[in-house]
Amino acid sequence: MQEVGSEIRAFMEAKGLDQTTLAKRVKVSQASVSRALKDSARKRRGKAYLRLCIYMQQQNRRRVFDRLDRERMHEAIDHIWDVSEAHADAVAKVVQALDELRLSRMKEE
Repeated sequence: MQEVGSEIRAFMEAKGLDQTTLAKRVKVSQASVSRALKDSARKRRGKAYLRLCIYMQQQNRRRVFDRLDRERMHEAIDHIWDVSEAHADAVAKVVQALDELRLSRMKEE
């Protein structure tokens, strides 16, 4: 299994990020990123460590979102949508509300 610091380093290299930029995107201190890169975060897994892991997972998930996931999403929407414009607006509002909920939960952390 790859060490945490190595995973973060590989993620940063793949995305072209330095410690300061990653820290700003994740909303943690640059020192937290530095500790995680040294694997010292393994002893101290606080909120900053968790935020780094969640951010990397989300970024990687966007890239890995494959054909089967898309098909499942399309099937779910086809199942609930009655093909009217009004219903399309309603479904879009539900999806947007879910995204806003996700963002508000991230801000709370």
